[in-house]
Amino acid sequence: MKKILLLGSQHGNELLGEKLYHHIKTNRPELSKYISYKIGNLRAKKAGLRYIETDLNRSYNCGQKTYEQRRSKRIIQYITDNQFDLVLDLHTTTCDQTPCIIIPSINPDNSTFLNATFIDKIIHMDIDVVNQSLIGTYPKSVSIEVSKKQLKPGLLDKLADDIDRYIKAENNNRLAIVYQVHDFIHKDKISEELAAKLNNFELCNQGFYPVLVGEKSYKKQTNYLGFKAINTYDYKIVKN
Repeated sequence: MKKILLLGSQHGNELLGEKLYHHIKTNRPELSKYISYKIGNLRAKKAGLRYIETDLNRSYNCGQKTYEQRRSKRIIQYITDNQFDLVLDLHTTTCDQTPCIIIPSINPDNSTFLNATFIDKIIHMDIDVVNQSLIGTYPKSVSIEVSKKQLKPGLLDKLADDIDRYIKAENNNRLAIVYQVHDFIHKDKISEELAAKLNNFELCNQGFYPVLVGEKSYKKQTNYLGFKAINTYDYKIVKN
């Protein structure tokens, strides 16, 4: 039997994980036996903050100095002890964009879910920072980003359908595009005027596709505005 972990609140103020878990228990109980749920950043969740000391999703493989770095060790230990077949790392973004999947590569460990999901934007995060994230640490994990505006029962049911198809190894034969991210959109390399014109997943006049632009936390807490995809290609169903 497939074992699936819903990991919520790696950023403590993001709600997709708990909302999806509650939706499945309430409306799709037939899936519950396959599902476990875990809160990523417990202290930040209680405080209603993104993080306490360091961004948890930038704290994997980074030592044990901060609370989030120590927490990442416990999360990985929990995942490996339970031998989950799939970990859905569930995020809520303030960006104005359609739902997207984030992965470090397309491989046999994640392709069954990629085949099953309705989400048609796949971000191949081909930069070193992914090594400090959960998806760069546990191969059977996939990150999902959903706009806060889209956190409604209809979307939650679509994600539940994805899980159902994954369990049954069924394909969702939709057209999907992979955006291969090679770099950040650095604040000091783009003017405010140009930055204001960027639309996620739309080719800009500087020759790249912006990804996760508009995320408030990036604007305030990092030296970049989002991510830069140069290459795109169609995703084709992978036969497992």
